Amino acid sequence: MNPSLLITVLLWLSVAGLAFAVVKRASYWRLGRATAPGSFGIANLLAIPKRYFVDLHHVVARDPYIARTHVATAGGAIGALALVFVNYGLAIYSPWLDKAIFAAALAMLIGAMFVWRRRSAKDVPARLSKGPWNVLPWLLGSFALGLVLFVAVPADVMSGAFAVACALLIGAGAFAMTFGAAKGGPMKHAIAGLMHLAFHPRQERFAGKPDSYTGSGNATPPTALKLPEIEKQEYGVAKPVEFRWNQLLSFDAACSAASARPRVPHSPLASRSIRRN
Repeated sequence: MNPSLLITVLLWLSVAGLAFAVVKRASYWRLGRATAPGSFGIANLLAIPKRYFVDLHHVVARDPYIARTHVATAGGAIGALALVFVNYGLAIYSPWLDKAIFAAALAMLIGAMFVWRRRSAKDVPARLSKGPWNVLPWLLGSFALGLVLFVAVPADVMSGAFAVACALLIGAGAFAMTFGAAKGGPMKHAIAGLMHLAFHPRQERFAGKPDSYTGSGNATPPTALKLPEIEKQEYGVAKPVEFRWNQLLSFDAACSAASARPRVPHSPLASRSIRRN
């Protein structure tokens, strides 16, 4: 098989896996109650890039080390996936796009190495999730390394065994990002997290600047507790299905409540406790 065609087939299998993962995770969110009619639409999906690259990065930047790691790993992954989709998904097979894929995949590989370095250190922060999360840097690194090797070697001199080896490396990472996410693996936080940014229960968090509700600002902080709407029979919840669907999505996106645990380490309201109970 043509090496480029092999990557094209693997790409479309990954796309199918990603669609399956989104549908699978959404089946859990749909157990919740409906939101008010007209509350959300396509415009919310279009807001994801700004909220991801600006608002989310402002939060991640509180930890400089992980901020740089996040930019390299997530930025490299998004760039590499987008370029692979254009070059191999559309069967363009441009060597110039291969160079761009190489750069993006190399950035992702460096970021994955930084993730591994933090998780393999002697003084690992207690707030970091363990178990499958410790394997994630290897899977992301496998995906990035497979891409780097594949585009670095010209197709006309690439052996079939080498192409299969690259495909296996890429496939291992792609599986973690798609079918693994559907099963509740670490990468589910990427799928649920992006949807959470779009359908956040508190859309006002993205509406203004921090100056409007800090210092001399007179606006209500978007994180302030909201009073229950008694007239709408909003008395609270007794079981998970009584949350609204986008609130269940929020819990699914909160992979470890890492930013809250140092402040309220034993809080029964932490997302981890809610999911466990």
